[in-house]
Amino acid sequence: MASTFFSAFNAGTIQLYKLGADQSVTQWTAFDNLAPSDLTEFDGNVWFGGNTAAQGPQLYKLGFDGSVTQWTAINPGGVGLGPFDLTEFNDALWFNGSTGTQGTQLFKLGFDGSVTKWTALNTSGGGLDPFNLTEFNNAMWFDGVTASPGIQLFKLGADSSVTQWTAINPGGLSRKI
Repeated sequence: MASTFFSAFNAGTIQLYKLGADQSVTQWTAFDNLAPSDLTEFDGNVWFGGNTAAQGPQLYKLGFDGSVTQWTAINPGGVGLGPFDLTEFNDALWFNGSTGTQGTQLFKLGFDGSVTKWTALNTSGGGLDPFNLTEFNNAMWFDGVTASPGIQLFKLGADSSVTQWTAINPGGLSRKI
C-alpha cells in the first residue's frame, strides 16, 4: 500500500486518517463519532470496527479505491455487532462480535464478503466471548469463556472446527499465556 490508515481523535470525534507516501496526513472520514478500531488488511481492503449513531458498532470496509462502506447491520437496536480482534486465518477474516441473545461469539468474514456467526456457545450465560485471537501451527487459538472452569484456551482448526483445548483450574479463573 502506498499509504497507511489510522484512527485519531479530533474536535470531539474519532475518525479515520490517511498517512500518504509523501507523509501528508488527511482526515479520511467525517462520520458522527465513527471511532474506527482494530484496522486489519484482508483481501486487498482494510476492515475495521466503527460506530454508527443508529446501529452501534459495526464492521466497516475501506476499499482499495478509498471508499468507506458500513458492511454489517447486526443488532441495530441493541449493542451493535462490536467487531473486535480482527484476525486473518485460513482465507477468512475472523473476529468476535455480539449477537445480542447469545452474547459474544466468533464470526467469519469470507472472501465473498459474507459474514457468518461461527459459534453459538452459551458457555457462561454470556456467550463464548472469544478474544486474543492468535494464529499458531496451522490453527487459530483464542481465549473463550466457559461456565466452569472460566477462561480457557480454544482452537479453531484448519477445518474450521472449534474445540475447547484446556480445562485448567476448575472452579477458578484460568487464562492462557
